[in-house]
Amino acid sequence: NSWWEPVLFMAAIGVAIVINEGTNIFLGEVSFVTRSVAAVMQLAVSMDYAVFLLHSFARFRNKGMSTRDAMSGAIVNSFSAIAASCVTTVVGFAALVLMRFRIGPDMGIVLAKGVAFSFLSVIVFLPALTMSTAKLIDRTRHKSLLPSFEGFGRLVARISIPIALIAALLIVPGYLGQKNNEFIY
Repeated sequence: NSWWEPVLFMAAIGVAIVINEGTNIFLGEVSFVTRSVAAVMQLAVSMDYAVFLLHSFARFRNKGMSTRDAMSGAIVNSFSAIAASCVTTVVGFAALVLMRFRIGPDMGIVLAKGVAFSFLSVIVFLPALTMSTAKLIDRTRHKSLLPSFEGFGRLVARISIPIALIAALLIVPGYLGQKNNEFIY
């Protein structure tokens, strides 16, 4: 909704990435592959936490709530979904620790703690940053970047039955044709 929101996303996840990289010192040696993949993976799997929180915040603000009340409502509203997603992802990455190949435990520990740091950053740092820059969010609002798909939806609804009939008619010739096809490798 705002040109400033991506900056907030990157700041919150960036802080978590920096903390994760810094805490790798306690692991001793971290492989080159893990170091090169960890930040991108952490960003990719935890960006939805920030998007979900800010979307909820915007929805509460659109109802006319103050910035503080909107953020409180957003945290309460989105905490369980974000926490469930975080736990699922952390457990998935922690399962890599059971791999016999040495890169698994290395990557599993780094990514699991990275996602946990992202969760903490989104729940603690992002709300504070968002509330302190709420006026900037308001000043940088823009129209939706995607066009309306209402006309396309009506078109799809109108042609769905003829397309389904054509597909049903093509099933038998398609099946017979694939039976007569010979593959050479």
